[in-house]
Amino acid sequence: MTLVSSPVDRVTVLHGNHTSAETAYVVEDAQYGNHPTKRCQIRYWIETAETGRYKGEQRFVYQTSNPDKPGEWFKEKRSIFSHMVLLVRSAADAIEGWHISMYQLDGPEEYRHHLSGVYEQLTDQQRSLYDHMRARVWNRSPRETQREVETLAHVMDHIIDTGYNPVVDDGWWIKPDRTKWLYLGLRDNPEVRFAYARTLLAG
Repeated sequence: MTLVSSPVDRVTVLHGNHTSAETAYVVEDAQYGNHPTKRCQIRYWIETAETGRYKGEQRFVYQTSNPDKPGEWFKEKRSIFSHMVLLVRSAADAIEGWHISMYQLDGPEEYRHHLSGVYEQLTDQQRSLYDHMRARVWNRSPRETQREVETLAHVMDHIIDTGYNPVVDDGWWIKPDRTKWLYLGLRDNPEVRFAYARTLLAG
């Protein structure tokens, strides 16, 4: 994927069998909280629910060692469940869980998976699951998905014609006569749309 200016930082997916405390990805020499001198180990893994209402779903887990008692670990901390969770290294060199939910696989939320480099780093098996979930989104809400496709096409056409991103005010695309046209979302959602559109145009 061609890199363009983006509000979404690139990450590195950490592949491997990091599925338990025994097979976790371990950072051997980490700062302990805000303590200026104490060092500890931190281990990270992805846990998959085997039973119950979340069966098959995943969550991010990490655990810190006790710097005052070698060999002892504090209680694990767990995230919420998602349909797929990846272990990633962020641009700030932090280890994090990257959550992919079937209920957030359209528009800017989907574009983030591409702009971050996550989608291109998926294994064949992971990409097959991702694509399957994405197809279910299309089938579940085709009208909303088609609207998103059309919105992205409008953004791309505008960039081709003018070289600039659309003007946005309070989430709305503002036309030259200062009237509202298309709603592009709040926070950084418009910028995510623009960056993804430019990535597609750049090839």
